[in-house]
Amino acid sequence: MSSPYPLDMAANEVHRLRIQGELFRLDASEILSQIGELTGARVLDLCCGVGGVTDLLCEAVGPDGEVVGLDLDSAKLAEARAWNPAPNLVLIEGDAFAPPLEAASFDLVHSRFAMGIIPGGRALFDVAVGLLRPGGVLFLEEGYADTYACHPPNVDFDRGMAAMTRCFELIGSSLRMGLDLPAMLRDAGMQEIALRPVSHLIRAGDPMADHMALTLEAMRATILDRGLMSEDELASTIAGARMHTQHPGTVIHSFTMVQAVGRKGGMR
Repeated sequence: MSSPYPLDMAANEVHRLRIQGELFRLDASEILSQIGELTGARVLDLCCGVGGVTDLLCEAVGPDGEVVGLDLDSAKLAEARAWNPAPNLVLIEGDAFAPPLEAASFDLVHSRFAMGIIPGGRALFDVAVGLLRPGGVLFLEEGYADTYACHPPNVDFDRGMAAMTRCFELIGSSLRMGLDLPAMLRDAGMQEIALRPVSHLIRAGDPMADHMALTLEAMRATILDRGLMSEDELASTIAGARMHTQHPGTVIHSFTMVQAVGRKGGMR
């Protein structure tokens, strides 16, 4: 089992995940439309969290297909079920590093912001490949956070970004995992590899304008436990970042999400 997840599960964390998912919703939908016919397929959303793209996957496979959402957090799975009550969605509580699933039993495996966020998450790549049938498709979405910035610059935003990045490094995660995906797919012998970087500009008033502050709030315990900031420093940083990103003159460039797709070799 992996080390503890670095972001606390709370009402604000559910909101943060929802607005983050909404920002990249059309991007995921576009990739699914390019993968090919999925009607009747069996699909896995690995580390599905509060629902991820399970709704899009359920639509893609249709009523004769099946989408399995796997996550270790029962609270997130409860949110996922309330958010997407589709009858062709099966939610399973389990450890993604040792999933209670049959090997080579899925036509498509999807995972978003898991390998780069969960401590030791890179090992999930081999798990995902192992769950794919020959000829199955792996669809990964991981971040490259270096592009996450605001204009005009702000010291609190930058301080929060530095603390976040350092915190993930210390727990064995990487906010640059997106750049590793091409080599990982190639080294695994995946075929028909396709890559697409996605980022967005966010203005004050957009839900994602509060993303930095919400992320720091969710990481409060981890940041404090690692001694990266004092309680007062963190509170001041969150307040300053929130004030700046909500100012009408501020524009935020989101972190980049790298979408990577590859097909497993062998006959179906």
